[in-house]
Amino acid sequence: MEVAELEEELRTLHDCRRRIKEQYDIQYSIQYFTGANTCMEIMNGIDKSIKNVEKQKNADIRQLEEVKQLQNQYDAFVEDILNLPELNMAGIRLNVFGRDVFSIEKSVAHSRKKVTPDIISKAPDWLDFSQDLFERYVKWGEVKKNKIIYHTTFGVTIEAHNMNRGIMNYIGYRYVKSDGTIGYIRNTQVLYDELLLRKS
Repeated sequence: MEVAELEEELRTLHDCRRRIKEQYDIQYSIQYFTGANTCMEIMNGIDKSIKNVEKQKNADIRQLEEVKQLQNQYDAFVEDILNLPELNMAGIRLNVFGRDVFSIEKSVAHSRKKVTPDIISKAPDWLDFSQDLFERYVKWGEVKKNKIIYHTTFGVTIEAHNMNRGIMNYIGYRYVKSDGTIGYIRNTQVLYDELLLRKS
């Protein structure tokens, strides 16, 4: 039942108890104790019903408040996701692997083959991990084989698949250099020098 319906039921029960109490007072005043005892039994039953309905109402109110909090957390999460940048630090539209790009050019890895503008334009971006988003919306996570299951603050589980990637999986990504130009990860040395060590 809705909280409003429970409140209406409580009003009805209280009104009924009031009328029975009036009858009890009358029966008791004329010393008709059988009638008074009957009224008392009825009032006890009504009191029990009032207690049960109030318990249900309070439980429903708590549940509604919990749902509201989850909804607020979810709305905040969606807003933060929608506000994520669409441009990298060089002002170029991000290529997100799995959304914009589904394959990676590996032919230039560990070779002297020229990295052309076309290759760079199609390469996925190296994306920084958002510690802030993680701490705000992830309660805890669990690793199952090659996927991570994130348990969020808004009651939803999010699965990230193919998480058993190693450092070689990022060969072929592009990144923004410290001078604001676009670089290309063609070997592990670039990955260490330009990205991993830069953050330490």
